[in-house]
Amino acid sequence: MKTSCFKCIIFFIVLLSHLQMLHAQHQHEINQGLDDFLYNGKVYAYYPPYNVLGNQFIASEEFTIGTLWIKGEPYANVLLNYDILNQHLLLSFNTILGAKQVIVLLLALAAY
Repeated sequence: MKTSCFKCIIFFIVLLSHLQMLHAQHQHEINQGLDDFLYNGKVYAYYPPYNVLGNQFIASEEFTIGTLWIKGEPYANVLLNYDILNQHLLLSFNTILGAKQVIVLLLALAAY
């Protein structure tokens, strides 16, 4: 009886330690994803009225490859655009799951 109880306790300790390692590995994978300083902003959603001609972007609807500096760190080869109407600097990227996302960047300096 004592040996089976002891085996059960050891089994649960080993199981809990493995679960903690899996959780820590998952957290590490999340942290190794997109850089929080760069990919941080509200989702861009602006839809002009149906009768408006043209668009609200500085040059075209296409995003341009550029460089951003955030807190002194350069982020090269990012897709940028500028919404003149709403005065928003926009960043386009693919999420970890592969979905296209456009966000509004705040307080960033960009150079094309």
